[in-house]
Amino acid sequence: MRPTLPPGLLSAEQQARIDLHYRNRPFSLFWEVRTLLYLGILFLCSGLGILIYKNIDTIGHQTILGLIAAATIACFWYCSRRVKPFTSGLAPADSSWAEYMLLLGVLLFGVFTGYLQAQYSVFGERYGLALGLPAALYLFLAYRFDHRGVLQLAISGFCAAIGIAATPMAAIREGMFNGRTPVWTGLAVGILLGMAALVSDRLDFKRHFTFSYLNFAMHLSLIAALSGLVIGLEWEKWFFFALIAAIAFGLWKYARRKHSPYFLLIAVLYLYAAFTYIVMTQLFRSGSSAGISAAFLYFILSCAGTILFFLNLKSFLGNTDAGLPEK
Repeated sequence: MRPTLPPGLLSAEQQARIDLHYRNRPFSLFWEVRTLLYLGILFLCSGLGILIYKNIDTIGHQTILGLIAAATIACFWYCSRRVKPFTSGLAPADSSWAEYMLLLGVLLFGVFTGYLQAQYSVFGERYGLALGLPAALYLFLAYRFDHRGVLQLAISGFCAAIGIAATPMAAIREGMFNGRTPVWTGLAVGILLGMAALVSDRLDFKRHFTFSYLNFAMHLSLIAALSGLVIGLEWEKWFFFALIAAIAFGLWKYARRKHSPYFLLIAVLYLYAAFTYIVMTQLFRSGSSAGISAAFLYFILSCAGTILFFLNLKSFLGNTDAGLPEK
């Protein structure tokens, strides 16, 4: 972006040189090409899935599994030839193609595992194991190849595996489904991911993975706490509201330390949702017209407060030059 300078600061010749530079300088297509490559991988996997689905009777299950396995092995083999020695910090970039081949191999391995389970029920009814084993491989590959996208797939896989094993399947099998079980499971997983983020940041071991762990941890914990706030008893509502406030306060402190508006915004949004639920519950409990009027007044004042919050976002971060979220 061309900088705006006060008039009279530069001579006409200097201004002309600057204009010529900005008109003739090369235009970077890095992010456009990167996005197209990621979309290409997703479209390739989707196209293969559609092709297999439409020709399943003529190709055969064993042939399809063999082709997927061969493509997966080829991707991992290519990445292994390009991998750098392991380091606890940010690994130097070697080849963009290796990054995309790794992502393609990981997605193909997920397709292979899902196909194997759907067609031959290799894991039986242990669906958590069918998700957990690929997630464990993804976690190893993420650290070995220093790939944050694969790490996020690993975290998603572990969350799905724990959710299936600890909530719906176990509850239905035991015949005692409890609506609070997903709440406590989400909080437990959020705490584990938060601890992983803390260890990664404090020990300086793949510190650039901290954002991925913390992002999953805060959303899981806050969504679980909001669910507990809605379905809980009276005393549980106040407990979960205090928990949301404590998590939001911790995110605010972290956002000020990292100068990250992202974490501050997430903390304020979840806290606002929880506070609004508590206020609306108290106002509409009586069912009077005064409660309805107070509710309208609350939303008007809260909208004004939201505008003030965005206008003073940098001051809340404790820095007049707030940066982007650290990833």
